[in-house]
This record gives sequence, structure tokens and C-alpha cells, in this order.
Amino acid sequence: MATIVLRGRGDLSRIADGLLEGVLANGMSCELVEQTERTVGDARIAFLVFEKFYYRASNRLSLSALLIEQGGVIDATLVGAGGGQGPLLRFDWGSEENFAGVGAEVLEGLGFTRV
Repeated sequence: MATIVLRGRGDLSRIADGLLEGVLANGMSCELVEQTERTVGDARIAFLVFEKFYYRASNRLSLSALLIEQGGVIDATLVGAGGGQGPLLRFDWGSEENFAGVGAEVLEGLGFTRV
């Protein structure tokens, strides 16, 4: 599992749409599995889940993105997971870090910085 945390500013819906567009442009096998937005108190939350087939890992990986906007600041947590081969091996050939990095690059292009 690979986790990257970033922080930025902007409109949550616009940032989520930018992340969606950027991640999907990463490859033919990449797809959006789920997307939802909620408001809880004064916080707005977006959650996106992507899947992509990685040939080097011979497996589908997931990228989960949690965006929380509160007080004009958006905190983003990106988690790449699922790259291990077989029931016992967790070796993923760097694919989990790579998929999380794709999301991070998109958000950095939208003005976010790693925390």
C-alpha cells in the first residue's frame, strides 16, 4: 500500500473533476469505480476510487482519493493498493506507489503540495 497526502485550495467539485480527468487520462485500462460527494457540518467531502490494470504486477490496482474541504483548504489523501501477487506475496514492482503518484501529479498540477 502507498499513501500520499497533499494540501491545496480551490473548489472541491472542480478539484475532484480535475483529478478524475487527469487520472483517467493515464491509460486505457484506467476506470472510475465510484465517486461520491457529501457535506458533513461545515466540511465537504469527495471520495473517488479508480482501478487500473498494471502489466508489471499482473494485477488490477486501486487508487482511492479522499478530498476534504474545510475553511477553504482541501486535504487530499491518495492510497494506491492491490498490487501484490498471489495470496502471500506483497511484492508489487512499485505499481502501488506509481498509481498513487499519478493522482499526486494531477493534484500538484492543480496547485496542491505534498504534506
